[in-house]
Amino acid sequence: MLYALLKPIIQISLRAYFKRIEVIGAENLEHGATLFVCNHPSALFDPIMVASNTKRPIHFLAGAEWFGSGIQKWFFQNQFKMIPVFRPWLAEGKEKAKANNDEMFSACYTSLSKGNRIIIFPEASSVTVPWIRSIKTGAARIKLGADAASGQNIKIVPIGLNYTNSHRFQTSVIVNVGEPIDFTEIQNKAFDDEKERVRAMTDLIYLRMSELVYYPEDSQHFDFIKDLKKLMVGVLDKELGLAEGNAAEEFKIRKRIVNEIEEIGLQNPQELKSLADRLHTYIADYQALGFRKYNPFEERAVNIMAKLFALFVGSPLFVLGAIYNGLPFLVTQRVYLKYFLPRVTKMDAQGQLNSAFAGSLGFSVGMAIYLVWYILLWVVASLIMPAWVSFLITIALGYVSGRFAMVYYKWLIQAKKYFTWKLLAKRDVDAIETLLKEREQIIQGLLELRSKSK
Repeated sequence: MLYALLKPIIQISLRAYFKRIEVIGAENLEHGATLFVCNHPSALFDPIMVASNTKRPIHFLAGAEWFGSGIQKWFFQNQFKMIPVFRPWLAEGKEKAKANNDEMFSACYTSLSKGNRIIIFPEASSVTVPWIRSIKTGAARIKLGADAASGQNIKIVPIGLNYTNSHRFQTSVIVNVGEPIDFTEIQNKAFDDEKERVRAMTDLIYLRMSELVYYPEDSQHFDFIKDLKKLMVGVLDKELGLAEGNAAEEFKIRKRIVNEIEEIGLQNPQELKSLADRLHTYIADYQALGFRKYNPFEERAVNIMAKLFALFVGSPLFVLGAIYNGLPFLVTQRVYLKYFLPRVTKMDAQGQLNSAFAGSLGFSVGMAIYLVWYILLWVVASLIMPAWVSFLITIALGYVSGRFAMVYYKWLIQAKKYFTWKLLAKRDVDAIETLLKEREQIIQGLLELRSKSK
């Protein structure tokens, strides 16, 4: 009941926190009797991001150290559909001796046999990196055990979560859901030791998960690629003729950039290093002017005029959104920075909130404060009008105007940067032309390296 009650609230809250949420392969989230295997870069965000985009409930495997006992344990297991898993490599002393997962495996077999779906994070801990880390064998062992117990062919569906920055408000995420993994060849093959079959299945799971995220494990060129994507995504978009605004096509572009840079790094390491140094200098110079992601020199005059018109017409709604949402936003920021962020640590130990919790912890604080705030607004409005009318007005004036206020603010900043760039271009023509020329030369240099490496 609590799961069903919280789901729409979390869905709305996620859409408010993230600027953009795209799901690739959403149809693969709706299979029955499925074990979802997912990377774990952002703690609490990861399970709720997947669960909020499925129609049917999902059961979660979670560290036993978070369950506690009594009413807390009951809520976790019965209301949030969570199954405790012991992580002996994180336990110490007596806890290490008690770390037995026989009950967890049995619970998974029973749940999957009933047609339920379970999500597991086989990396076994949450660390904010954009690649798949080494994974445990639990998913393969659960499938084999559940197959034997149920007589079914339990599906394993891989998921790749690709955040631009899950710890920063108003960023983006692509939830990339793959096809069910085909284990036919491995299951039909004879192995001397069943552990070898489990390892072969785990290796295949790792491969399929890696295909759904941008970066290979421990990418040597991560920082360079991160900067380069800002320059090259639009260039490759035009070159490859891919559809604008399509998440699947966008993923292909960015994945292709990563793969090509890795290949160039192997074939022309010195030339790539030289280009990386030039790009680093360019980015530093560009950001020193007060610009970051938005390139005002690419903005068409007609677009900026349309934004100026929207800023003028939409100003009353922006003020309304700021009034309705400004106070809870400031309270959230204050409470999070003072009481919750200090609890975040870099330690990866039982019960510790490591740095991967930073974004999702702030989200949780904000969701709670905003929920209380909107309920209070609804109660006050209900004193002077019918409850259902006050509810609709609260949602419309609060949530809708708040979402518009964020868009309005983005347009305002872009308009400011556009005119700042125009002024800079008039004051220091040579410096701006040199900067833009360097940008074009970096792009051209990379395109030439791409041609050499093909």
